[in-house]
Amino acid sequence: IKSLSGSLSRVSVAIAALAIAVSLTVGIGIMVQSFRLTVDHWLETSLGRGIYVSPGSMSLTRFDSTILPQTLVRLQDTYGVTKMTTVRHVMVDSSLGPSHLVVLDTDFESFNRPAKFKNGDPHVLWEEFNNNNIVLISEPFAYHRNLQIGDSFEMLTDNGYREFRVGGVQYDYSSSSGIITISKGIYRQYWQDNAISSARLHIAANYAIDSLIEEIYRSTENIQTLKIRSNDGLRYAALEVFDRSFTITSVMRYIAVLVALIGVVGALMALQLERAKEYGIARVIGFVPSQIWKVVMVQTGLIGLLAGLFSLPIGIILAYGLIYVVNQRSFGWSMELHISYQVLSEAILISLLGSILAGIYPAIKMNFLSLATQIQEQ
Repeated sequence: IKSLSGSLSRVSVAIAALAIAVSLTVGIGIMVQSFRLTVDHWLETSLGRGIYVSPGSMSLTRFDSTILPQTLVRLQDTYGVTKMTTVRHVMVDSSLGPSHLVVLDTDFESFNRPAKFKNGDPHVLWEEFNNNNIVLISEPFAYHRNLQIGDSFEMLTDNGYREFRVGGVQYDYSSSSGIITISKGIYRQYWQDNAISSARLHIAANYAIDSLIEEIYRSTENIQTLKIRSNDGLRYAALEVFDRSFTITSVMRYIAVLVALIGVVGALMALQLERAKEYGIARVIGFVPSQIWKVVMVQTGLIGLLAGLFSLPIGIILAYGLIYVVNQRSFGWSMELHISYQVLSEAILISLLGSILAGIYPAIKMNFLSLATQIQEQ
């Protein structure tokens, strides 16, 4: 430690550079983990036990693809299915611009799922939602359009523009631009559209979902190609897409550390050359090269440990800004800050191992310098 404190001007630069780079991995890592846990919780509370069915054709868009009427009949008549609720996705023109409208045919149990509403009481809204010109909007839609409960806007229906009032704001992470949700009954009053984009099949208690999925595939294969998933399968697929989306972010984290380590190598090289005379004198009085190597490794390891520890509070502050400022202003999504101890421990480990690896070259350089070169006057 005393040796490092004697070269504080160089050591501090190396520690600061590495700490800032590692803090980026901490901040981004905590942000990604917080986002993933938030989405996972939203999926867990939004999806109910059942089977989700959608058209399997990849050539059609989300708004154009529909389930055929004869397929719907076959699904509803499947043994083990107690009830079927449906969803329709359409794009509509509105006074706020083109908007994604979700037509929902559901029951109160699904409507009242926990952690689904950001603003609004589902018990109060249920009757109005099904009988009046009341719509629900997602959190991003409310943020980007500066809307709140009680505000109204117009949508172009088959009978011209009609005014709809915002009844509630829901958490939704499926779209960064936001969605509008309307009941099936109100939608049918203003639009002549009976198509169905996807369906949820409610399953009888203790009924084997996997067996039922196979049965549905067999009974509908001659009618229409379908994509069928259980709630667990749909949740897993959504999180898999999420992880793939953030793969490039993880790569960027490690690139930032790599760039910092290149700078640390230069700082450590300058530090060890600066202390070459001391190492030469140590060799004269009996130190062997392996002992010099250990000294250099301990110094670089201490630099990495200090940089890793300093990076933690900086990274947490950075994550706070990414979650509550950057993300909120960019996408309108609400997320909770989840401090992952795995991310924190990884940061210290990356910093420690990285600095040790960065010190290998300076250590080798010191061992290969001739003794005369090391002890010559600087």
